[in-house]
Amino acid sequence: MHKRKRIAMFANGWSSEFVQEFGTGVRKYAEKIDADVFLFLNYSNHEMEEADDLGEFNIFLLPDMKDFDGIISLTNTFNLDREVAYLEKIIKESGIPAVSTQYAMEGATLCDSDNYEGMYELACHMFQHHEVKDVLFIGGPQDHPEVKVRLQAVLDVAKDSGITIPEDHILYGDWSALSSRRLLLEWYQKYNTMPEAIICANDIMASGVCDLVMELGYRLPEDVKVTGYDCVRQGQTYKPIITTVKCEWFQMGYESMEQIHAKMEGREAKEVLRIPTRLVCGGSCGCHKGGWLEMMTKRGQMEPPKAIDSFGADQHLRSLYVNIRKADSLDALRVGFCNCLYNGAHWMEGENFLFCLHPAFENLVAKEDSCKEPGYPEWMDVVCKLTGGKYETPDKIRTKDAIFDAAERSTMPGVYLFVPVRSDYNNIGFAMLTGNLDIFL
Repeated sequence: MHKRKRIAMFANGWSSEFVQEFGTGVRKYAEKIDADVFLFLNYSNHEMEEADDLGEFNIFLLPDMKDFDGIISLTNTFNLDREVAYLEKIIKESGIPAVSTQYAMEGATLCDSDNYEGMYELACHMFQHHEVKDVLFIGGPQDHPEVKVRLQAVLDVAKDSGITIPEDHILYGDWSALSSRRLLLEWYQKYNTMPEAIICANDIMASGVCDLVMELGYRLPEDVKVTGYDCVRQGQTYKPIITTVKCEWFQMGYESMEQIHAKMEGREAKEVLRIPTRLVCGGSCGCHKGGWLEMMTKRGQMEPPKAIDSFGADQHLRSLYVNIRKADSLDALRVGFCNCLYNGAHWMEGENFLFCLHPAFENLVAKEDSCKEPGYPEWMDVVCKLTGGKYETPDKIRTKDAIFDAAERSTMPGVYLFVPVRSDYNNIGFAMLTGNLDIFL
C-alpha cells in the first residue's frame, strides 16, 4: 500500500475551538497532498497538581519523530513549560519540517496571528469612535506573550488619544470567565463604580464580565461597553454579541501545512507566517447587532455550528460506565467494552478506535505495581480495537503499530486523535479515536 505522509500535531484540548478550526485547515491541505494527521492531545492546566501534569504530558512522549514527515506544535495552547521545552527539543533534534504557532522555536516556521494589529484596531474603535476615557483592561496571565502584545496595543492607542490607563486599571487572570468575574467584582467592591469600558484579552473572559456587569444592575452597552478577543462561538452567540477581534485560525492551519509541504519538497519556505486579524463589532460595544458568525452564515460562507447531541453523548458514556464500573481485571474491562461498543454503538469513538493499557495495569489494580515511568513500553495490552467499524481481539499490540495501524489500513487520508489514560503519576495507557472529534475537543 502507498505510504502516505505523516504529520504529528501536538496541542492542548482546553483551547478546543482553536484546535478544531486550525486542525480543519491542516486537514484540508493534508487531504490535498495525501497525508495523515496524528493529533496528540492533552488537558494539562495551571491549576493541576504535578502528578496530573506529568500524566497529561505523557501522551507527547508516545510518538517517535523518526516515523513522521512533519511536526505542527500548537505552542500557544500549551500550559506547561515542559511541554514547550520538549517540543522545541524534538523539533531541533529531528530536523524534519516543523511549524510552531505564536511562539518562535529553533528549526520551525513561526505561524503567528497579528495580535497587535487586531487589538490596535479594536482599541481605536473604543477610544476614538466611542470616545471612552475610563477603561479597564482584563488580561490572561501577566507573563503570557499574547497578553503583553494585546495590552501594549491598547496602551499605545490610549497614549495617542491623550488618555492614561492607571496601573490599577490593568488586571490579570487566567483566561477564564470565572477569573474575570472575580477580578472585576474585587475591583468594583474597592471603587464602588464601573468603568466606561472593559477590554478583555479573550471572549471567554468578556462573557464572564458581561454576566457580572448585568447582575450588578448595569446595562450593556449603555452603561458599560465590553470587548473580547478571538471571535469564538461563545462570544458570537452571547446576547449582546461581543465585540471582538477575529483570528483566521483555519487560514493558519492551512498555510502551516503549505509551508511544511514546501520544506518536504525542498522548496523555499517562509521563516515567519503572519496571519492578519481584524475587528468584528457586536452589540456589547453598541455597534453592529449581529456578529461575524451570523453574517458569514447568511452569506453562505460558513455553516452554522455543528449540533452535538449532548443527551445521546451522555447516554453513551453512561452505558460505557455501567458496563465497566465493576471491572477489576483486564479481561473484565474487555468484556465491558465489548458489551458497549462491539454491538455497533461506537458512534462517538469512530470506525477506528483503540484503547491500550500498560502491561502493569492489573498489578496496579492490586496495588502491587505502578506505571510511573514516563513514556510507554514497547508492547501494550489491548482492551478494545475497532478497525473500519469491525472489532478485533488481539491481546497485545506493539506500541508503534498502535499509532499507525488504522492509518496504514485506510485507503484515504485521515485524522487520528490520541489522548492519555492516566491516574495521577500512573501512566495507565492511551486511546486513539477517529469519530466525532468535536465532542472530545
